[in-house]
Amino acid sequence: MSLTRLQRGVALITALLVMAIATTLAVTMSVRQNDAILRTATLQLRDQGRELALGGVAFARMVLEQDDRTVDGPADSWAQTLPPMPIDGGTIRGRIIDMQGRFNLNNLVNNDGTVNPIAYARFARLLANLNLNPAILDEVVDWIDPDRDVSPRGAEDEAYTGLNPPYRTANRPMVSVSELRQIRSVDEAAYRALAPLVAALPSGTTINLNSASQEIIDALSDHPVPRREVDHDADPLPQNFGSIEEALSYHGLTPTDIDTEGLSVNSQYFLIEVEVLLGATSYHLYTLVYRPSNGPTQVITRTFEPCLNAISCI
Repeated sequence: MSLTRLQRGVALITALLVMAIATTLAVTMSVRQNDAILRTATLQLRDQGRELALGGVAFARMVLEQDDRTVDGPADSWAQTLPPMPIDGGTIRGRIIDMQGRFNLNNLVNNDGTVNPIAYARFARLLANLNLNPAILDEVVDWIDPDRDVSPRGAEDEAYTGLNPPYRTANRPMVSVSELRQIRSVDEAAYRALAPLVAALPSGTTINLNSASQEIIDALSDHPVPRREVDHDADPLPQNFGSIEEALSYHGLTPTDIDTEGLSVNSQYFLIEVEVLLGATSYHLYTLVYRPSNGPTQVITRTFEPCLNAISCI
């Protein structure tokens, strides 16, 4: 009798163990299935977001190609931010940024490896106006120039190889503004101050006075730039200026106050930013394009990921 009871007890425990194992397996399979479904849905949303973003870029390139290329500025249709537009399951919006309204870091060094004195002086003034470490100037030059000679306040390999992890200077033009974070004297605060005002474009690009911010205008010359009190009724904004002289006059300057080399009123490099919001997930596509004097635009770089105000990717 006692043996039978023992056998029954063992059988009951075994049955409970089997049930527990079966329940655990069922729950595990259910969780894995839900995870797989979620991953599949996320991948589908990502692919959908990417295709929608690429469509937005194609539209923006068309707008740029149809624009008058002799003068570019805030009055152009491409400069108007596209408000959020409803799509199936979310919204899409975009904008085009004139990258030649910023200071091109690669202009500091000419194609032959020599320092460009005009760009050098302008970047020095920009750093001073932003109250940033003046050593950043020579450190950026040493990062870009092809030699390993240390500038007066610069930094070559010796300044970086002892870090953890160690690295070397690029000794080539910057391909992204984010490279500034590798510069010895550029901390997070300095990077955030500089990034919206600078670009990493091929050496030799001009600064478009129509698109340049006040910070860039102030850095063009030691001559003080007066602040204008704008009457938006009598002098509505935005507007484009058809010549360098007209643009300088608007800021209270003349060609005798400033070296006009490297200045213009049109642009060739633009950043197209498209944001797609699907459900609770957003997708950002940043595309840098080159628009020649005639013909279609050309894609230079493309980044498909969340970035901070389009400054950490380009």
